[in-house]
Amino acid sequence: MCFTFSITSRPTYIPFLRRFISAVDRLSGRRLGKRGVFIVSLALVEAVNNAIVHAYKGRSDGWIDISIKVGFKHLLIGVAETGAGFCLKGRIRRFSKGKGGRGLPIIRALMRDVEYRTGKKNQLIMRYCYDDKE
Repeated sequence: MCFTFSITSRPTYIPFLRRFISAVDRLSGRRLGKRGVFIVSLALVEAVNNAIVHAYKGRSDGWIDISIKVGFKHLLIGVAETGAGFCLKGRIRRFSKGKGGRGLPIIRALMRDVEYRTGKKNQLIMRYCYDDKE
């Protein structure tokens, strides 16, 4: 089962994203549980906030593509945008001091795998395994 949609780079979509993860959980039959829904929602919200703040510098005219693929053992969550990319060297593994944020290290702490790809679009791909919910 796969869900894909696009939103504009406005923070007003954040509550929708939280509710969407709850709906995906119910529709897929893969009970993440309250903790799993919270973790996946938090990681998705952090990734979208990063796109709004860093890729689009707060502009509301950008587009953010979101995909969620429900697998037997995990969820794959993708967040793609065409804004300003950045170098991730060292950023995913540790909290930043000074300039920069904590979004990527939080995402990394919550997800089993995190990958960043550049190309026509910048893509953050996150994997949450169902057995991580304990």
